[in-house]
Amino acid sequence: MRLTPPSTAVWTVALIFGLLGFLVRFNVLRLPGLGIESFWLVGIGFLLLLIAPLVKGM
Repeated sequence: MRLTPPSTAVWTVALIFGLLGFLVRFNVLRLPGLGIESFWLVGIGFLLLLIAPLVKGM
């Protein structure tokens, strides 16, 4: 299996999810309408970075 680096778009989206998670966790930013916890935002970012090298073209 050949791994490829994640594209810039996927990396940027994962970074945004991670940063949002940290900002929500430390009460810098509130997302009341979204109804999602900071743990899941950071988790989604990490999952994107884990899956992107495995999927061709991502």
